[in-house]
Amino acid sequence: FYELTRQLEAIRAGTQLMAQAGTMASALEHLATLRNDGILSADEFERAKAGFVGAKVEVVESSTSVLRQLYSLYRSGVLTESEFNMKKWDILSRKN
Repeated sequence: FYELTRQLEAIRAGTQLMAQAGTMASALEHLATLRNDGILSADEFERAKAGFVGAKVEVVESSTSVLRQLYSLYRSGVLTESEFNMKKWDILSRKN
């Protein structure tokens, strides 16, 4: 019984590790897309990884969507570059 319990715990830990790895990969993909689209600089991408990696998928997707909307407002002239950067850092610096 002890051995079976130990094996089940090991399987569960492995499953959790796989789920975390998938979540981290998804977060990095979202950040890489923002960087590739010119929304994040390379430096911002590097600094943002710590905040996004490990965050819930919903948080990452929501933040990505908001960043895209802010970028659109900046590109259309509604937000200044300073306003855009300030809002962007508000989002990137939140503890997810």
